[in-house]
Order: sequence, then C-alpha cells, then structure tokens
Amino acid sequence: MRILFLSHDKSILQDGSVSQRRMQEYGKFCDGLWVIVTTPKGFTEKRIGPNIRIIPTDSWNRFFYVCDMARIASRLVRQDRIDLVSSQDPFEFGVIGVWLKWWHGVRLQIQEHGDFYSHPWWRRESMMNRIRALIGRWVLRRADGIRVVSKRIERALIAMGIALKKISTVSVFVDIERFFAADATLRKSSGGAFTILAMGRLVPQKNVPLLLEAFSDIASRYSDARLRIVGKGAERRDLEVLARRLNIVHRVEFTEWTEDPAAEYRACDLYVLPSNYEGWPRAIAEAMASRLPIIMTDMGSAGEFLINEMNGLVVPVGDRAALARALSRMIKDDPLRERLGRAAFETASAYSKESHIQQFVESWKACLPNKVP
Repeated sequence: MRILFLSHDKSILQDGSVSQRRMQEYGKFCDGLWVIVTTPKGFTEKRIGPNIRIIPTDSWNRFFYVCDMARIASRLVRQDRIDLVSSQDPFEFGVIGVWLKWWHGVRLQIQEHGDFYSHPWWRRESMMNRIRALIGRWVLRRADGIRVVSKRIERALIAMGIALKKISTVSVFVDIERFFAADATLRKSSGGAFTILAMGRLVPQKNVPLLLEAFSDIASRYSDARLRIVGKGAERRDLEVLARRLNIVHRVEFTEWTEDPAAEYRACDLYVLPSNYEGWPRAIAEAMASRLPIIMTDMGSAGEFLINEMNGLVVPVGDRAALARALSRMIKDDPLRERLGRAAFETASAYSKESHIQQFVESWKACLPNKVP
C-alpha cells in the first residue's frame, strides 16, 4: 500500500515528537507513506524512514494552505502512484481528498476524530462551524472509508445515513508508557492541599467556565481544595475574570502549558475534563495511566474507555450541579478515589499500541477495492 496523509499537525516535523514516532510506526506497514503538513514558510521536507516523507506546504500564509496542499497532493498522487489518500478531517482537507478521488481515481479515507455530529455543541460555536458541518456531510458521503475514534461518532454517522461497512472504529494513538511511573498511592500536593487538575487548550470546546462554577459551589465546604488549570488559549483572560467574580481567584492557579504533563498528573489528586465535545481525549488515557481518579463529561471516550462508577465518574455535558456533586464525592471519599484510580490504571494498562496500529492499518485496507493481505 502507498498512503498519502493530509495533515495539519506540524509536530510531525519535530524529531522525537509523539506524532513523528506514530508515523514511523505506520510506515512499517506500507510500501510508502507520504505526509503533507500545512506550514508557513521556513519548513523543509524531511525523511523519517526509508519509505516515509514529510512534506511541508511551505506556504506564504495560512490562506494558501489548502491550495498548496492540493497542488502538492496532486503531484504526489500522479508521480508516486498513491493507492489511498487519508484526510485528517472531513472539511477543507476532505474536499481536497474528494477532488483527488474524482480527478486521479485514488481511493479516499476520511478521519473523523473530533465528534462533530453527535451533538450541536461544535456547530453552535460559530457560523463557520455550521458551514463546515455541511461541507463535512457532503465529504463523508463520498469517502470510500471513514475512520472514527469512538462508537459515539460511529453512531452519529450511521444516523446521518452512512453505511456501517464504510466505518472503522480505531481509538486515538496515545503514548502512555511514560505515565505509568506515577505513584500508586493517594497523593496530596505540597502543603496538604487537595489539587484538582484540568489541562488543555483554553477554548470554548473545553468549557472551563463550567469547572470554575462547579468548584465555586463546593469551595466553601472544602477549604483545602485547590484548582490548577494548565494550558493556554484565547479564553485565559475571561477565565481569570470569572474566577474573580466567583470569589475563588485565591483558590485557582492558571499556568502555561507544559511539555511534561506526566509531572502535572503526579502532583495532583483528581483530574477533571469538563469539555462540551471531544473525539477520544488523550488526556483521559494519560491520567488513567497515572492512576488518577477522573471526572469527565459524557462525551468522547466516556462509556467506552472510561465508564461511570467503574473507573471514573461521568456527568452530563454542561451540568454544573452534577459536576459539583461529583467533585464533592471525590474530595471527601478517599476509598472512592483509590478504587477509581486503581481501576483506571488497570484499564490503561490493557491499552496496546500494537493493537491500535494493526487496527489502523486494517482501516486502510478496508478502503481499497482489492483488500491487501
């Protein structure tokens, strides 16, 4: 198989990055792997294996990303006899994929790992998202195969009229081995504070205001509880204003993103993911591997990887009162946290990188007319 990825993940060009290592693993199972990555000027092509090429668009600005990717992809499909194009999303890159399929006769796989269709949250964020949702529906119906990261997304696509035989469910690749070193015992941060951790981009999708509001509801009852928010994004200033308005600013710490998330997990007592939507959040797998008790909203891997009351707590999306109740349970119930943290670790320990890669390779084969053995 000769595979072409259309990607916006610039970290693939960084030596030693998780994304680059993932491509090197995938390259072992195909005759050739080409990855086009949208980048500004200043990036050069890189070979990361005997049969793996990473090609930057090297665009003047982001408005040229799509045109430059289409131009490079068309040349590669023609000269390197590509068998399958795999687009990282069903939107702009998906349109490029459909055009390549029609113009060059190449097979097309669409990857849907953002969970854009099982609920209205994403579409409500902006008019552009509503337009992209329509584009995505058009693209998905024209793909030869669709890789989704959860059964939740699979069900949403089936409800749209996509045939089940076109869908392959393969979770997100997570390099979790480095998180297994976390201490298995219940932990307390320095000074005896009970530390609740939330980590990720500070954008509407993550719904950090919900966590601040729920924390404010229980803060007076647990004077040693602290909230640590790690990340950066456009909402940072608004979140700080909200913390002051809720009178919890002295109990909330905002800090920039870290390249060592394992250290953050080791230093806290509870991980919370309050997002409105996710595909299959890597942070949940990382926190589980770190033996942390977890609260997450009912989206993404909830119900599949993290199951309510079994290896974590799941609350309805956007439900402030339910999240406050879950926070209170976790803070006051040491045996509950210990049980859920241990069960989370056992679930993460069963995760297999080899199985993930094999499933992903099978999703390629499912798109081809004569399946490669």
